[in-house]
Amino acid sequence: MDINNMKLKIDDIEMFGKCLRINWSSTIGFGYYDLVLENNNIHGYSECMDSNEDKAFIKKLLELLVDRIIIED
Repeated sequence: MDINNMKLKIDDIEMFGKCLRINWSSTIGFGYYDLVLENNNIHGYSECMDSNEDKAFIKKLLELLVDRIIIED
């Protein structure tokens, strides 16, 4: 799967306690990616979009997330 050609977009962002949920959609479907803070570690749960040390999908999602950040002066 080529992450750069799947027209990935963030549809919604939610917070649940120590969990950040990024709801996404693309040409291959849709889903969510949870980032959970546990004992000063961030755990990612991706519905099989990333596995083991392959973090290409979350890297692309975080890139899209950074583009949405509004920096306040």
